[in-house]
Amino acid sequence: AKSLEIDNKAAQTFIERYFARYPGVQDYMQRTREAAREQGWVETVFGRRLYLPEIRSSNAARRAGAERAAINAPMQGTAADLIKLAMIRVADWLQREQLASRLIMQVHDELVLEVPEAERERVCAALPQEMAAVAGLAVPLVAEVGSGANWLSRSAAFGGNVAAAGSHQSLPCWVNGSGYSSITFISRWMKPAFGPWPT
Repeated sequence: AKSLEIDNKAAQTFIERYFARYPGVQDYMQRTREAAREQGWVETVFGRRLYLPEIRSSNAARRAGAERAAINAPMQGTAADLIKLAMIRVADWLQREQLASRLIMQVHDELVLEVPEAERERVCAALPQEMAAVAGLAVPLVAEVGSGANWLSRSAAFGGNVAAAGSHQSLPCWVNGSGYSSITFISRWMKPAFGPWPT
């Protein structure tokens, strides 16, 4: 209510309508809370666990915080696992292909590379496929690429909204005056929140 600047009744109506439209969300939340209370932990698709010592706390605020973490961790943690697997796969591909291109950093769900202009077309064509191949899930993983003069050029690729360059956006690939391209790959990971994960 506070963030939307609406009264509590309107906010409650919004929440109820949301859950009525997407009943799988509430089902997932309830199943996850119950599993976390029973096990004391939740895990990502790849088996990385988050232990939740406060999940059975008698303190309601601490327990609620642990429940929120339990609900978020399987999806956010899986997204983190995916980008790390993509980073390893991309680094291996660059080394195997003996390219001069360099993976220089990871920012959230982006991989940023410096790429000689002579390699730009090849890297832009290959890396989305490499990234999308890191896991077989019940839904496809999609990675896209664009270009620009430097990392900040991604702003133009996202309609001028740099903050929007998140886990469900496209991404840029760019050329600067030194003959190198800075290529950013932002994973558009489509995560199945309420169905079977791996295939």
